[in-house]
Order: sequence, then structure tokens, then C-alpha cells
Amino acid sequence: MDAAKSNRGVASDDTFGITRSDDVLALAPVSVSKPSDKVILDENLTWSEMSAAKTLLVKEMEAAKWPKEYVMALAQFFYNLDNHDQAGYILQHCQHQRGPASDRPARVVG
Repeated sequence: MDAAKSNRGVASDDTFGITRSDDVLALAPVSVSKPSDKVILDENLTWSEMSAAKTLLVKEMEAAKWPKEYVMALAQFFYNLDNHDQAGYILQHCQHQRGPASDRPARVVG
């Protein structure tokens, strides 16, 4: 099960993450951390959110000096998704299964 769904991760007591309290950064055990309430599960992303995220992902991979062939492979994958001749049909089908956007809870990202 996904850690964001269950609030449980797999982390030992010697794994730390950065937390903030009163404008001070501190280290805290990841095992006691909970995911941000701003997390949006992948299956709840709209296509426009997914499109923005994939663009940022590729840019961040380049900035992090990922091997060029990995970045290009992922960029090509996303390009093929966007330009597939069945993309419109598949997007409509997925949106129909999820229901109209007005049926989904509003959320704040950021």
C-alpha cells in the first residue's frame, strides 16, 4: 500500500527528514512524520496537473544531472502519450470513469 494513502512508511528509527517548527528547520525521525495534507495521489490528478508535473519532472531530472538517455527516454514516453492517436478517447474514458471534476473534492496545492 502506498505510504501517502496509509500514513505508514517503511523507515527505520535512524532515518531522518527535515521538518519546520516556528521558522526553524530541524531533523525529525521519518517514522513519526506524516505526509503533507497537500499530497495529491496520482490517480486524483487532472490531466493538466499531470502535464505540468511531467514537464517539471523532466526539468528537475536535467538539473539533477540524470543520465541524458534516461531523461530523453522519459521525455519521449510523455511525448508519445500526448501525441497518441487514441489520446483524446482514452482521456475522455478516464475522466468519465472518475466523474465530473465538480464531483471531486477541491484541493489546495502548494
